[in-house]
Amino acid sequence: MTESLSAPPVAPTRARIAGARRGVRALLAASGWIFAACRGQSNAARTVPDSTAATAAAAAAPSAAAAKGPSCPATGRWELCSVKARLEASGLAPRLEPDSVAHDFMEIGGAVFQVGDARLEVYIFPDEKRVKKLVNTIDTLNVARSGERGDWSSAPTFIHSANLAAILLSNNARQVERVQDALLAGPPMAAAR
Repeated sequence: MTESLSAPPVAPTRARIAGARRGVRALLAASGWIFAACRGQSNAARTVPDSTAATAAAAAAPSAAAAKGPSCPATGRWELCSVKARLEASGLAPRLEPDSVAHDFMEIGGAVFQVGDARLEVYIFPDEKRVKKLVNTIDTLNVARSGERGDWSSAPTFIHSANLAAILLSNNARQVERVQDALLAGPPMAAAR
């Protein structure tokens, strides 16, 4: 009597599953970048050219230089370099844009990070008191002056942590949560002695 020999069905291995997941992620990322590039940018923020943003650039200049430096001191206050480092440590890939941003309801100019397909506007204040004063004058849900509606291209999220105020423009709830978690954890604290 002859027995028929047949190969057992091939079960997916962890390597095959991981490879498929990487392929799907790469495809999704590529389509997201294409979508972002095609839709353009139409938010209410004014991207301020360097020639007209003297005040905003002056406020952000020391921090912008620090963002490129080799180290970022943990002082218990936010700096652009610590924002970038925290976002990177959270698995995000922030890219600091060369232009600053200004809104009429914000007291100071801010810096802009591109975080995937989201726009993160970061405002670093000299102290927490000025941020708290600002928070009392704006509608943090609409991210506009109290009593007014914001005109945003994507859903705005206002983030306040210590001496930082930020406006995140993203329609991706998971990305909003990740950025909020990274920044609401607070600024890097100085080591205890």
